[in-house]
Amino acid sequence: MTLISILQENYYDLIEEADDHLHRVHLRHYCNSPGQKNSLRIKVFLDLLMGSISSKNLAALLDYTEKTAVERFETGFDLCEIQRAINGLEKAIWKKVVAHMKPEKHAQALEVVSTILGEAKDTLACRYVYCTRQIPQSVTEVA
Repeated sequence: MTLISILQENYYDLIEEADDHLHRVHLRHYCNSPGQKNSLRIKVFLDLLMGSISSKNLAALLDYTEKTAVERFETGFDLCEIQRAINGLEKAIWKKVVAHMKPEKHAQALEVVSTILGEAKDTLACRYVYCTRQIPQSVTEVA
């Protein structure tokens, strides 16, 4: 079984497990969001992850993580919350890979997932930190 086929066959389980993770670890902003909104966020991210794996191109996923960083910063999410949300999806994927893939293929599959998600989390963190360093518009208007 390939990595993509595992993700496709376990698609809804992955979304549900990642969504459950948001509540188990009590990520404040995600817990306060409507459940459907969280599921949709996870679905979009998972779709982009699968697209990145299939195309071997991270551009769409990294673009999305940059936009997500700005959006979450502006709505008061902590960077740690966002990173932990991605970790929940990563954990769910690892569990499915280990359960459905031959052991000799685990390392390669997990390397792909970890590399892509690592790039996504790094991009997200860099953009989020950049947002924290911006001078508020009201300060520049006074000057």
